[in-house]
Amino acid sequence: MHNDFTAKSGYTRARKVLTEQGIDNIDKLLQKRFALINIWRAIAPIEESPLAVCDARSIAPKDLVAGDLLYRNYAGETYSVTYNPSHKWFYFPQMQPDEALFIKCVRRDD
Repeated sequence: MHNDFTAKSGYTRARKVLTEQGIDNIDKLLQKRFALINIWRAIAPIEESPLAVCDARSIAPKDLVAGDLLYRNYAGETYSVTYNPSHKWFYFPQMQPDEALFIKCVRRDD
């Protein structure tokens, strides 16, 4: 199990995207409320190995292990998650291409 961003890399990614879009006042914007959300959609009906998601509220900070994610021109960081019997899981069997999941990866609240 993993999360695409850590608390640190979420800000780095947001800064990178805003810079690429030519947005001004990035430091000020990143002080405000924001979120990074992935959208997951099946490209064909899922018949085996359905997507499973863990409820973030059931993950303790000690369960998170940061690790480097290296690209040719970019270095990121993701969380791997250690086993904990307290994790609450959901899965989505037989998802269809017209269905999607919105997955909150990073959230900053004021």
